[in-house]
Amino acid sequence: MRKASYNTVCIIVVSCLAAGYLASLFFVRRVNPHEFAREFFAINSLYEKRDYRRAIAGYENLAARYKIQCMTLFYNLGNAYYKTNDLGKAVLYYTKAQRLAPRDHDVNTNLRVAQMRAGVTVHPEEPSPRTLGRKLLRLFSLFEGVAASLTFRWLLMIFVVVTLFFGRKRRYFVRSCVGLAVLFYGCLGATMYKAYLQKTYPQGVILEKETPLRIKPTEDGPTQTVLRAGTAVQLRRRFNGWCRISSDDGDVGWIREDTLGEI
Repeated sequence: MRKASYNTVCIIVVSCLAAGYLASLFFVRRVNPHEFAREFFAINSLYEKRDYRRAIAGYENLAARYKIQCMTLFYNLGNAYYKTNDLGKAVLYYTKAQRLAPRDHDVNTNLRVAQMRAGVTVHPEEPSPRTLGRKLLRLFSLFEGVAASLTFRWLLMIFVVVTLFFGRKRRYFVRSCVGLAVLFYGCLGATMYKAYLQKTYPQGVILEKETPLRIKPTEDGPTQTVLRAGTAVQLRRRFNGWCRISSDDGDVGWIREDTLGEI
């Protein structure tokens, strides 16, 4: 029994190492931090001089070239767009920053202020097991999930080394390894599920002040309602320069693709 338990732990450890390595390849994008930081601080100086137009151009160019998810970059872009009264894009980039730092006070506060100024009403979700699961997933970002998974993986490796050092007869270490493996796969599973939801059910933000929601994907199609800039929507389908979306108010229809910013 002890030998079987120890062999089982070894198999679990190897699988955790492989899964953690694959997760790091999937989520972690390697860049030159010094070069990025140098350019980023140079653009920040433009923002401090209140040259918001040039700061916006610099931030967007930086994001396009490095192709990374940076909360501070998105947060500064949201601030710059807010200063230029482009509330749709301000909400868009605050929301992008919120995905990366869901518990950040400044990001959440600025997002609410931008939404209120744009006249967007945020509807609270009714309590249910499904909404509870969504709220739990929103508490952490994808990168935090990967970091927690890798932390449990390294702790598992440490416990395996301790098990080898003290011998195979210490059941405490074996049980601890199994518990850490459960935590590892739990964090990794929740992170992968969150990534799946974001990819399968993409969301966007209305950018223009007044965007007509049409029944058909044509310019002369009947208008159901008008969506304000900063309204969060879910993308359902794309067709010939149009997007079929649904809003929190339950409206479903078509808008032009260039009036929408995908989160």
